[in-house]
Amino acid sequence: GEPSSAVEDALLLWYPPPPEEVPTRAKVDALEESLRALVEQLEVSAGSQERAIIRLFGQFPEAAKSLRAGGIKPTEFERILTELRVHWASRATARALFARYDFDGNGALLASELGAMLFRRSTQTRTKATIGKVREALAARGRSAKQTVSDIVRQFRLFDRDGSGHVDTEEFARGMELCLRSTDLWPLSEGDKKALFKTFDRNGDGRIAFEEFVRSLRPEMPRERRDVVRRAYGKLCSVAGVDPRTGIRLRDIAQQYDAARHPRVKKGLSTRGEVLRVYLEGFDKDGDELVTEEEFLEYYHWLSFCIYDDRAFRRMVFESLQLAAPEDLAEEVDGRPPRPER
Repeated sequence: GEPSSAVEDALLLWYPPPPEEVPTRAKVDALEESLRALVEQLEVSAGSQERAIIRLFGQFPEAAKSLRAGGIKPTEFERILTELRVHWASRATARALFARYDFDGNGALLASELGAMLFRRSTQTRTKATIGKVREALAARGRSAKQTVSDIVRQFRLFDRDGSGHVDTEEFARGMELCLRSTDLWPLSEGDKKALFKTFDRNGDGRIAFEEFVRSLRPEMPRERRDVVRRAYGKLCSVAGVDPRTGIRLRDIAQQYDAARHPRVKKGLSTRGEVLRVYLEGFDKDGDELVTEEEFLEYYHWLSFCIYDDRAFRRMVFESLQLAAPEDLAEEVDGRPPRPER
């Protein structure tokens, strides 16, 4: 059986360019060891791991401030590790390590969170680290975004042996063994298996749906991307002349959406009508033909899953809906310099 889902159709529509590098888990582990060693060296004089982390990042005042309050962002984390020339640090390995530690997917890490994950201070953080590595092992089976999406669909079918569209605890344990037995992560402890199942079973109903499976392999959409989508929704409602609080009609979105820009249409693999149909089906979950801001965000969460580059994501959101990018995003979206503030 095949999981029938508009989510799966939407994921398979977008095939963005692959990232510059797909780091192996071994490289990410090596970067983690190097960073841990640096912090341990500084801990002797700093007096604590948390203060050592802040001192290490202290050459970058804004980042050090963020580590104390609000949290450091993935772009800052990448830049600092590469500029400090931490062994094994690259844009790709630093981003992967950040994703491993950003367990709640909020796109920010405090010094306390970074220290807890780096040194595995508790059973909970050790379990989180294991879950992070399992996510990496399952998600990094392809070498491009297109292959990764296809691999995850195929992996779900490997877990869902009876074709029901859901995975129970027994199927999950068997699927984990099939996927991980050739790695150094296997065997998993019974505690890790239970914690993993609980992580994947996001609604707690005792079984894992395809959407839950995909979402567990990728972190939540970063706050910066959520802001981009919210702003696009606001502009879309403004163009349609509707109140964003009540939702926008599907037909208004259809009139604004430019299916001709879609990669599959450009390649002659799908017609504009086919792409538009799948696009609209991804929004209208309850059949009321109204799309709320939350439904709009939910749809773009799935596209965010398979578009690695932030600028490409912003361009896709605004250009596909034929919306002018806000002035503060103009340079990032289409290369125009932002209008100076008065």
